[in-house]
Amino acid sequence: MGAELGRDVGAWLYPTTLSAGGRVAFRAVYGIVGGLAGEVCVSWGAVDALRYGGNPADLFIFKVGDNGRALAVKTPVLKKILRRGD
Repeated sequence: MGAELGRDVGAWLYPTTLSAGGRVAFRAVYGIVGGLAGEVCVSWGAVDALRYGGNPADLFIFKVGDNGRALAVKTPVLKKILRRGD
């Protein structure tokens, strides 16, 4: 999956079936903005392909409140937790 010159690359987060204790995991899929997926979406073949320090670069774990609102997101590859700042 390569980017074309002059085209924007985007990321889309998709929920996984992993959830526990107010946390929900999402995986990122990257591609060309406005591009067609075609019959076979090859970007799904790249899930978990890029790793650093044993952590996948496309994993995002959201902590959600009782109302379903996101309170924070953990990015294991960066070893950071980003908290909502309202």
